[in-house]
Amino acid sequence: MQTDPPVLMALHDADMQAINQAPHPETGMNVQVVLIADGPIAVLADGSALPCYATQNYYDLFDLIAGVPAPQRGQPNFTLPAPYRVVSSRLQAQAAIAAAGVASATTPAVGAHPLIARRTLTAPTVFLRYISSAKDRRFIGTNLLPQTYLTTPLEAGTATSGFAAVGRFSLPLPVPACTVIEYELPAGSVIDAGTVAPLFGQSGGGVEICLASSSSVTRIRSRTVPEY
Repeated sequence: MQTDPPVLMALHDADMQAINQAPHPETGMNVQVVLIADGPIAVLADGSALPCYATQNYYDLFDLIAGVPAPQRGQPNFTLPAPYRVVSSRLQAQAAIAAAGVASATTPAVGAHPLIARRTLTAPTVFLRYISSAKDRRFIGTNLLPQTYLTTPLEAGTATSGFAAVGRFSLPLPVPACTVIEYELPAGSVIDAGTVAPLFGQSGGGVEICLASSSSVTRIRSRTVPEY
């Protein structure tokens, strides 16, 4: 008996605006892990989402691990049920996903560390954000919200395409992060730095910077990189 292909979960704009407001953090660059009653959901900046628990209704992490191609994003089709909680760190995300029965996507790898280097910038410094949407919902007015993730410009030499960013930054869906935004953080900004841990079956290994508190920043420019 033929079954319909899985549908990609897509959140409504109102939900995306809600989970991007302070004090809700990112779990990593271009991704937030949200806990609902059914289990954890990994949400990309464009609203595409990956349930990290088994479900017949949507394309889930088990489909991804099995090699099922991700469907195209369609119209918004999922409303976050209340109450929900945005996970505050990747370690918490790993624990939540492992609890949902997907240990193979959460096994730490040698060389992957949490954010362990706290620094206060002594001069204005440029960082990059790789996201899968044209608009950065974490940039409001002139401010980047606290717990927003960025990376060093040196990563531009390795994350040269949208799919390369998926692997380097452990994104939950093979949706290329083709928008690259340059932000200049002012002197005095407090950041945490470390290595992107493996997650969602991706290798990780990129450098990530997390903004410790809200900061008025300068958006210099944005550009796009090819998908592959």
